[in-house]
Amino acid sequence: MEDIRLRAHGQYEIKVFQIDTTHRDLKNKTSHDIVNTLVKHHKKRIDETETLNIELSPNVIDAVHYYTYVYNEKEKKAHWDNFLPESLLEGLDFTVVRISFVLFACVEDKIFAVIGGGETMVIKSFQNYRFGLEFYEYLTTLDEEIVSLTTRGISGTLTQSNRIFKEGQRLSDVLNFVNIPSSINLVLKDEIKDTYFDFIDFGNKNVQLEIASYFHIKHSISFAELHQLFLRMNEIMNTQTRRALTSFEEIKERGLTDDEFVKILMIELREDMLNRFSPTRGISPRKSDIDFVHPSKLKQFYECDRFEIKMKGQRKDFLNVDDRNKIYKAGLEFVFSQLDINASQQDFNKIMWGLRVDGFKGNRKVKAPYN
Repeated sequence: MEDIRLRAHGQYEIKVFQIDTTHRDLKNKTSHDIVNTLVKHHKKRIDETETLNIELSPNVIDAVHYYTYVYNEKEKKAHWDNFLPESLLEGLDFTVVRISFVLFACVEDKIFAVIGGGETMVIKSFQNYRFGLEFYEYLTTLDEEIVSLTTRGISGTLTQSNRIFKEGQRLSDVLNFVNIPSSINLVLKDEIKDTYFDFIDFGNKNVQLEIASYFHIKHSISFAELHQLFLRMNEIMNTQTRRALTSFEEIKERGLTDDEFVKILMIELREDMLNRFSPTRGISPRKSDIDFVHPSKLKQFYECDRFEIKMKGQRKDFLNVDDRNKIYKAGLEFVFSQLDINASQQDFNKIMWGLRVDGFKGNRKVKAPYN
């Protein structure tokens, strides 16, 4: 019998994201508190002060706790704003506004999200950036027919393929385990359709699957099917064994990545700075092999043709770098110039945490700063 709570008429292609509940700002919070933390964080960013402390309440269907957050997003100025003279613009606002929303689905200890309308601003600071790839590791046998593949090297080298692979090319044929996949398009196998996603009516058509920071079945589904998808994804993640798509495994223990590893890195960076620029350095000091890349905006980073290195709040006299391969050395030299000769590790850390790199493509500033 149809559950009337799931009854809806539309069908859409859906990208499913996941919230990283291990994020340091979400630690020890319940799913309810996490959802409202994300919403409150976003309201502060868009200056929505009137409803800042109003919490979202869940609608519970089966074992899924749903939260829906709807907001108006200012997109851009309409072109008439530039066309009309100032004498005719007084009191007029040509800002284009669109309605956006986030649907949160909490299942046991997991929080999934569906984005509608705008960008992923609400969740992007807290999302699991490898969710789609990680989830597919529970499903794959590595013999799926592949359409396209984007990978990155562990040191930041970007290798991208947007071409259609020859018919019959298998995932196992093109994976290079010394690189890290960041996006894969492949053909959804009948075996996977008929077992894991048997509740979705695919008909007889071939269906593609896109896996990246999200999991995207390129087939329109109803809300009832999406509801079952949330439940099935939770079940799969609880019961199945993952088959790795790369030989590298991300360390997700926040105590290590956010604290211990960061401390080790900061010590390494300071030693490398002193070995490069200190007047008391030896004749042949050791130099560390460290690359500077953006962890999640890798493609945009590689597309930039100019960078500005600056301190937080600095408005002029930026350090300009035209070669991304020189950012690391130039940044260390910039930090060294800001420090006294007897500066401590704490002094170094304070300057490093305030350092910012803005990337530009032509005269256009790329959105993401590289802190």
